[in-house]
Amino acid sequence: MKRFLSLLFLPLLLVSCTAELNPMTDNDDSKSVFYASVEGCGMPETKVYADATHKMVWNADDLISLFEKTTYNDQYKFMGEDGDTAGDFEMIPRGSSFVTANDVAYYYAVYPYVKRNKLNNDGSIQVTLPAEQAWKEHSFGVGANTMVAISEDKTLAFKNVGGYLQLRLYGGDVNVSQITLAGNNGEKIAGKARITVALGETPVTLMDNTATTEITLVCNPAMKLGTSADQYTEFWFVVPPVTFSKGFTVTVTDDKKNTFTKQTSKSFTVTRNQFDWMNPILVDMD
Repeated sequence: MKRFLSLLFLPLLLVSCTAELNPMTDNDDSKSVFYASVEGCGMPETKVYADATHKMVWNADDLISLFEKTTYNDQYKFMGEDGDTAGDFEMIPRGSSFVTANDVAYYYAVYPYVKRNKLNNDGSIQVTLPAEQAWKEHSFGVGANTMVAISEDKTLAFKNVGGYLQLRLYGGDVNVSQITLAGNNGEKIAGKARITVALGETPVTLMDNTATTEITLVCNPAMKLGTSADQYTEFWFVVPPVTFSKGFTVTVTDDKKNTFTKQTSKSFTVTRNQFDWMNPILVDMD
């Protein structure tokens, strides 16, 4: 289904699927080892996007917060390789054996690990969604894609929290240092959030009153744009589910501090685990 905006968005629903789980037989409660998979994102081939699928994958040494049926935030490290969709996580020893925590009914986990991630007694999770994300070729930056999991055992099926917005930009001799995304009606899209996740359900995100209204994608070093609509450069944002009721604005800044702004005034909704992209836009800094 197509949604037509003044910025010419062509959205495509990502099919939610989870990698097949093959937990090791010795993953029992006597060992600090968990088996975790990421939520897959498949889509059919199209003429406007060359890749047949988008895969959510782990990076070697990824860190997660893991709440082992308590509200204590333990740190676990991925033991697999870059590009794996599933594998084992092992506990990083605590700095102190003395901890204070309350018991909860399930195992909960959050990617990425942040010391201030918090599990509440009611099972809701407090996180901070990044206001600054790093550019990565054909994807989102490491740590940008917040995920959560809940399980009755040591097999964790992570679910994506946000949706994905891809800008496609081109221009003559333009080197992008950062791009800022903001709703035109002050929608909160970064900072503190409360995530509710139940067994067998998808996560629900509620932004805190202290949350902020912008996400900045940083390119370090600056990224040179393709020079034509057929050779655009991709820029990915991970955005919590939100409706930009009056549209949104993107501001492109180059390595010389020049800026270029594009906006739409039409309502647009970012949906969890859905991928939306923009038709190529010419960035003119003159």
